[in-house]
Amino acid sequence: MQAGARGYDVVAPTGYMVEIMIKQGLLFKLAKDHLPNFKYEDARFTNQPFDPGNQYSVPKDWGTTGFGYRTDLLPPMTSWADFWQMATTKASGKVTILDGDNEVIGSALKLLGYSYNSVNPNELNQAKAKLMELKPHLLSITSTEYITLMQSGQSILSLGWNGDFFAVQTKQPKVVYIVPSEGSELWMDNWCITKTAPDPVASHAFLNFLMDPRVAAKEISVTYYAQCISAAKPYIDPGILKNPSIYPSESVIDKLEAQKALGDGQRLREQIWTEFKAA
Repeated sequence: MQAGARGYDVVAPTGYMVEIMIKQGLLFKLAKDHLPNFKYEDARFTNQPFDPGNQYSVPKDWGTTGFGYRTDLLPPMTSWADFWQMATTKASGKVTILDGDNEVIGSALKLLGYSYNSVNPNELNQAKAKLMELKPHLLSITSTEYITLMQSGQSILSLGWNGDFFAVQTKQPKVVYIVPSEGSELWMDNWCITKTAPDPVASHAFLNFLMDPRVAAKEISVTYYAQCISAAKPYIDPGILKNPSIYPSESVIDKLEAQKALGDGQRLREQIWTEFKAA
């Protein structure tokens, strides 16, 4: 879209990207009178700092960043410290991480006891050192192929998003997902209409349809990501609602941080990520 792509009506950026897209003039200001089902969105997910008043976005779903591992091949794991320990020893060569600087650097920062969103140069350089420890032991850096790598058994330890590990479990039931005890990321994806949408009226109708509680309940059965609409819960499989990997407890949520748009602080992260991938 920054390069001038056209033809997209609706997009689903994560929270901090909504803020960036608003600043770059890429999003259509929503006509709330065309979105009566917005009333179903839970208050805890609306009016976020990245879009005060939800002028450009409506909450879609939310989830966590953590890791999955093979319980038949690795010992019980509960933390980022466990992830690093196993990744550099028993799971060496069979480890994947996301191809995302903020998720991976954020995870190293949480391991060290720092904020997921830190832009402190000293803290970031410590995180870089931890990543460099990890690099020789990686099978792949990928945000798209780690599901199949775990399903096939090529990978036995993967840093990723919670919903993806339910897809892994359809073919590899020995995999479990962990929200690390040190804390991690709570992300929220959002529905938005592009500034250049060919049909903004139909786009509003589509967003309103997606916010119908019965429709939202169907989405989670495919994505395994928690919905931002509590009114959908009566229509959601009870097994999904009771699964702590999808709907973690409040004590777990309290340790999670939402990813922020980091402004100039993002540059050092990008530099670290470039050096890490090139190492």
